[in-house]
Amino acid sequence: MAQQAEILDTAVGRHVLDSLKLRLAAEIGPLRWRRPLQNLAALLGQGIPLDDALRQQSGALPAELNSLLRESLKVRDPAGLLIEAIRVRTKSDKGWRILVSTSVYPMVLFVAALAVGLAFSFSIRSMVTLDWFDEFGLMGFENLRASIDDQHHAILGMAMITAWVLMVLLSLWFVGPPWAWLAVMGGMILVGKPLRWMSLQEMLNRYHLFLVHGLQPAAAVDAAARSFHSSRQSVFSQSIARDVQLGMPLGRAIGACSLTDGLCRPIVLLIDQRSEDLDLALSDAANVLGQMAEQRCRSLATVVPVFALALVGTILFGAIASYLMSLMPLVTMISSLA
Repeated sequence: MAQQAEILDTAVGRHVLDSLKLRLAAEIGPLRWRRPLQNLAALLGQGIPLDDALRQQSGALPAELNSLLRESLKVRDPAGLLIEAIRVRTKSDKGWRILVSTSVYPMVLFVAALAVGLAFSFSIRSMVTLDWFDEFGLMGFENLRASIDDQHHAILGMAMITAWVLMVLLSLWFVGPPWAWLAVMGGMILVGKPLRWMSLQEMLNRYHLFLVHGLQPAAAVDAAARSFHSSRQSVFSQSIARDVQLGMPLGRAIGACSLTDGLCRPIVLLIDQRSEDLDLALSDAANVLGQMAEQRCRSLATVVPVFALALVGTILFGAIASYLMSLMPLVTMISSLA
C-alpha cells in the first residue's frame, strides 16, 4: 500500500509539474496557443495524463500545436520539450516580426507615393489637356507629349503590378498553406535570406531538442518533421526527413533543402563532421544561423528605409515633373510676349 501511495504521489506530482510547465508555455507562446495550452494545463492539474488530455482537447488545438504535443509524448519529459520548443519558436517569431516591421514602413511609403502619383496623374489629365500646344502654335513638342504619356502609363503599370503582388501576398497569408508563405517570401530580394535562415534555425533547434530528450538521430529528425505539421517549415522538414530515411547524412540532407543557400550551406554541412556530438553540432549551427539573420536584419533596418525614401522621391518627382515641364514652353512664351 505504501509503495502504491508513493507511486500515486509521484504521478500526481508529475502531472502538477507538467501543468505548471504548460501554463508557462502559454505565457510565452503564440497568442492563438494560449487558451488551448491553459485548458490542457487545467486538465493536467486535475490529475489527467497528458495523452488523455490531448485526446479530449484534440479538436480544439491548432494543428501545429497538436502535432508538436503528440510528438513530444515520445520523450521522457513532454512538457519540458514543449516549453523549450515554444521558447525557440517565440524567438524565431520575434525575428520575423522585426523583419516584417522593417519592410512594412517602406512598403507603406511606396504604396502611398504610388497612390499620390497616380491620383495626381489622373487628375491633371482630366483637368488639363495638352491641346494648347497646337492652339498657341507651339510645334516640335511631340517628344514632350510622348514623355508625359509614357510617364502616366509607367506609374499606372507600376500601380497595377504592386496591387497584384499585394493581392498574392494577402491570398497566401489568409488562404494559402503556411509553407507557401515562406516559400514565396523566402525567394524575395533582401528579406528572403534572413527569413530562410531563421526558419532553418528553428528546424535545427527542433532536431536538437528531440536529440537531447533521448531520441536517436533518425527518429529525432522524423519526429521533428511531424511536429512541424501545418507550419511554415512543414514541407521542408518532411523533405529532409525523407532524405535521412534514405540514408543521406543529416548535414547533407539539410544542405539539399531549398531553405539553404551558398552562405549557410557550409555551416550545415559541417554537422556531418561532428556526428559523434550531433546535438552540440546542431546547436552551434543554429546559433550561427541566428547571428547571420540578426546581422542581416540590422543591415536591412539601416538600408531599406533610405532606399525606400529615394524610391518614393523618384516616384513623386516623376509624377509631377513631367507636367511641370509641359508648362515651361507656355511660361517661356508668355515671358517673351511680356
